[in-house]
Amino acid sequence: MARRKPKYTDLTDSGIDSAIDFLEGEPWELRDTRVKGLRLRLGKIKHAWQFYHERSDHGKRVVTCKPLGYYDRGGITPGAVVGGRNTGPVTTKFGDYIGAEKMLQRADDHISVEAARDKAKLETAHAITGTLPEGKRAGVKFAEAFDGYVSYLEALAAKRGKPPRWAKNVRYLGKQIMLPKWANWTLAEMSERPDAVADWHAEQVKLVGATSANHCTRIIRAMYNKRAKRDLRLNKVNVPTAAVDHAVERREKKGMKPEQFPAWLAAWEKLKPVRRSYHLTCLLTGARPGELARTKWGDLDADTLTIGGGNLKAGNTVPSPLTPEIRAAIAIVGERGDADALIWEGCSQASRDNLPATGNDLRRTYKTVATGTCRIPDDVSAYLMGHVPEGMSQKYLLRWALSSADAVKEAQTKISATMMQLLHAATSENKQAA
Repeated sequence: MARRKPKYTDLTDSGIDSAIDFLEGEPWELRDTRVKGLRLRLGKIKHAWQFYHERSDHGKRVVTCKPLGYYDRGGITPGAVVGGRNTGPVTTKFGDYIGAEKMLQRADDHISVEAARDKAKLETAHAITGTLPEGKRAGVKFAEAFDGYVSYLEALAAKRGKPPRWAKNVRYLGKQIMLPKWANWTLAEMSERPDAVADWHAEQVKLVGATSANHCTRIIRAMYNKRAKRDLRLNKVNVPTAAVDHAVERREKKGMKPEQFPAWLAAWEKLKPVRRSYHLTCLLTGARPGELARTKWGDLDADTLTIGGGNLKAGNTVPSPLTPEIRAAIAIVGERGDADALIWEGCSQASRDNLPATGNDLRRTYKTVATGTCRIPDDVSAYLMGHVPEGMSQKYLLRWALSSADAVKEAQTKISATMMQLLHAATSENKQAA
């Protein structure tokens, strides 16, 4: 038997009762013409009220189907009193229709047509006003606010005399992850929908990883807070990322242990000269891999190597003392080039070269050897790695460096010598094993 088509009608209790009586076991759906979305599904056993609502949420089809309760056909109770007299038992299928209307006994959870309409109206109002901020659709959109925030980051980097590396990263994350979803949303809408932002973040954790997803939510929060300082229509309390639970990111890797040096050295010896020079210098200086890759021949003089051209992450200039070991590592590249040419041309932070440890792993190794093996004070090792010692302002950094020049040079000499001893010990162990 073909499935019955839904019937649109002005629902009444008596009309529903008649439809149920002639249902003949085939499910049927009645749709109310007064309240849009109100439906009654007549089943073989139960008859369920439903509210159905369909809308477009920023280009995405959203369907709401919520149960409202049950409609009970009821029955005629034998011996019920009608018109002041006892009718006695009812033996017919339907009984006297006029009398049956007066003798119907429905279940306690029965919901009439009028009650179902009231429930459906409430759901309709919630579907409309519960997801759209009233009177705020004309606010600034995410795409516009995002462009303004990136411009702010670029201006901030220029003010500090630094390349706009973070602005470049933010623009990339926006293009790849944030803008495809939020470009046409207003910031006001996002502040009213923290659930949507939280669901989106959870989805991005699976697609792009915890680190990128967490970065995006931090950018959204910072961008919103900055915009809220100028736009009084934005709620400074309802931040869009309020419901976001940041995912656990990959734990920080630690530096190499002494027993790991043999494998690193064996893989290092197979690299091209410029790659060998780059990775060994990174190990001996503890420099950030990206800053070391941007270092030019003009940053190298007789006594020091200014990592990254004096434009470090912290905005300060910290020249690294040259030791015989560091000079030998740089010399692997070959002849000295022009002042504006990169020393390690073609190398970058992403240069892995199938080494067990590269980049920041070598930087952590440097820190471990400096503080653990060589017993270098934290403030000295922090300075050598491009950090401002804790509790010291930029104003006094240069003064501190001048007064501690001998200690800094002595520390770098000790660290470089210890690193080479570890590598030579690894070489000796390999020869003995052979």
